[in-house]
Amino acid sequence: MYQAPGERISFGDIFESEYLIDIHVGREARALGGGPMPRKAAEKIAKHNNFDLTDAGAMIPVYTPAMAQHPNDFAVLGRGSNMKLDAPNRAILITDSCAADTALVVDREGRRKRGRLQFAPVVPAEEGDVARLTDQPVFGRFPLESCEVFEHGAVAELRYCFMVDVRDVNDADRILALDAEAAEELEVGCAASGLRRGPLVTERNVEELERLIADEGDPSKLEGLAEMLGEVLNIAWRIEGVVDAAAESLTPEKRDRLAADLRELGEAARLAHERLLRAKPIEE
Repeated sequence: MYQAPGERISFGDIFESEYLIDIHVGREARALGGGPMPRKAAEKIAKHNNFDLTDAGAMIPVYTPAMAQHPNDFAVLGRGSNMKLDAPNRAILITDSCAADTALVVDREGRRKRGRLQFAPVVPAEEGDVARLTDQPVFGRFPLESCEVFEHGAVAELRYCFMVDVRDVNDADRILALDAEAAEELEVGCAASGLRRGPLVTERNVEELERLIADEGDPSKLEGLAEMLGEVLNIAWRIEGVVDAAAESLTPEKRDRLAADLRELGEAARLAHERLLRAKPIEE
């Protein structure tokens, strides 16, 4: 499932760093003013509010909505949950690799990094979680197998994605990367969680359609239709990936694969169409 991180930051890379907190805003969100203060001034503020300083530096960052926001330095009061975990802060990159290259100005001399990359927090799994999520997938929770880094495996919480300023994304913070097969599964998980599309959603919809067909008066007329429709959608999903890869470079191998997939799609669609017509002929 894993491999060493590649030369470029890519979709499916797993990062570890203190700042990787799944931050989000709530009703209490406010613009914050302040900034690094001399230690004595920070100590006075902390003492007045019955807090102890945890920073040992000479300059202590102090932010509060009671101070005016700096015109060129924007900070906001938000929420985060990773700091509650008894584990390092880890997150997996779910921004498309091409989009990441653009934001990181890979092979684009003279341009500056700008924009944000999207991450999903990676949290430790309890024993049995990974097996259960693999057998019974849950939209928004992607299982990561156990390894030296994850004793009992981990879960990428796609439900709690957050953005990171691309200027602060450091390739040295990467600890693992997903291999090609696992990255493809993560794509399916992201599509299911964020768009309710893709093979995982198709599987659920096929199950529901089969249930509805079973409720029909004579389900034998539609037997196998749901599975056929699912096959059509899954082939179409696969073709979408082939076209995306071919857009970068249409090699003879990619062209042959695309042609084969299109033939398979045509045959699958024909069979599903025939089954549907046999069940209920379309009136002219």
